[in-house]
Amino acid sequence: MATLQDRKLKGLTNIAVFDTSVSPKLAYILETPTGAELDLGIEEVLNETTSELGETVIESSFISAQRPILSMTLPSGSPTATALRFGRKLQTAVGKTVAVEKRIRVTATNNIKVGAASGKEGNGMTADQALSQAWALDGLGIPVALTRVAHATINPETDTMSFSQGADGAYKFTEDLIGSDVFYSFPLTNQSVLEIGEDSLDQLEINLTGIMRDLRLFRMEIPSASIDFGGSGNLPIGPGELSLNLRIQYDGSTCQPIKIYWLGQARAC
Repeated sequence: MATLQDRKLKGLTNIAVFDTSVSPKLAYILETPTGAELDLGIEEVLNETTSELGETVIESSFISAQRPILSMTLPSGSPTATALRFGRKLQTAVGKTVAVEKRIRVTATNNIKVGAASGKEGNGMTADQALSQAWALDGLGIPVALTRVAHATINPETDTMSFSQGADGAYKFTEDLIGSDVFYSFPLTNQSVLEIGEDSLDQLEINLTGIMRDLRLFRMEIPSASIDFGGSGNLPIGPGELSLNLRIQYDGSTCQPIKIYWLGQARAC
């Protein structure tokens, strides 16, 4: 037997998002939402009549439309959540050129940097690239371009207003720059990256799993959904939470666009 207290929802434990535009469908792995709400989007038609007292009263009503929206809050920053917010598919790309860009305050201990080890930022960079650039602030705070010198020949002690770019992201800044803020941009070629592509992610299946106080399971299944871009709000750049609204659609596979049920089985850990 169960009590009413036992049969209350304790919290969500999982979300499954599938791209159904491909066969077999592809799962987009996400963190569990920190919050979720369902706007049923129900519209009613009210049939009115006049009572014996001459007053307009409601005689009956019926549902004329359902336009449900599922709103979720997710931890931001993951590639999957970001791609969903853009409504685009993730893809891998090879042969990309990206820039290693940093601002440093030059000191006597960091004006010379050795190349990065395998797997670290800058590894694989070719030395003395023509597009490598660096800038420093002059006495008035105006950025001034530094002169690039070959990494093998630069003399940090005697050269001035100069830098070099070595293999694997190594660099040297001349000693007259000590105490200055400098910014550098070095190209890193032939990179394999994960990126948000051009293909739309607009055919989704959503499943939510929750757990009751007695550890039995709750399920919400949405066979067809798409991103509600206008209702999803801003995309945080950095730590924070991402709001994602999903427009629930009717695809003809069920009579209702949402299926909700409670399982008799309890969660086993």
